[in-house]
Amino acid sequence: WGPLQKLVEVSGNTTSQGLCGHDLVIGNIAPVQLRQDSKKYPGRILVPYTRNNFRIYQVYSDDDGATFEGDRELPNVTHEDDRPDCDRSMASYFGIDIDSLSVANAEDLAKWVYSLCALDNPYDIPKYRGKLSGPWQFVGMGPPGSIQLRSGRVAAPGYRSYMRGLDAGNGRLPTSQLYNNFAVGFVLVSDDEGDTWQLEELPIGQGGNE
Repeated sequence: WGPLQKLVEVSGNTTSQGLCGHDLVIGNIAPVQLRQDSKKYPGRILVPYTRNNFRIYQVYSDDDGATFEGDRELPNVTHEDDRPDCDRSMASYFGIDIDSLSVANAEDLAKWVYSLCALDNPYDIPKYRGKLSGPWQFVGMGPPGSIQLRSGRVAAPGYRSYMRGLDAGNGRLPTSQLYNNFAVGFVLVSDDEGDTWQLEELPIGQGGNE
């Protein structure tokens, strides 16, 4: 393996480019290398990724990952407003009050695992299911990568939620991490080797998070 390298270079103040009081976050990549018999871009590495877990971008490499270029936002592949609702919480939106845990405490970790396993499927509960619509609040790509099918179509998996996130501050997270069970899977597909992408919804099911 070679040294780590940046796939994306961002100019300007990254704090001003962030959302909800955080600096700019770049991540959740879902890379795939196109086959050598691909018609347009044989061997190209496509890397869809998210900015601020809210919008989806893409870079690519035509030299087996030595360099990356073509950084651009993918249009019309998500359903969100201009900005997320940063103040939306499990209590304010779903009416669920939850405790918080320390990410460094073993007993808290056991409590989290128990709470997650004991949770009913929220999609079976009408009062929750009715709120699983409207603008997306959180978007993630992966995990961990995309795939090129025999037909040449590229499929990039992702997940989205109607909650912004789980950060409770001071190294603590909501106990049950209900976000996992309220997340919904989706897939982006491209039939022109990454030039354009379309959104495909997956059947709603429990636990669409990574």
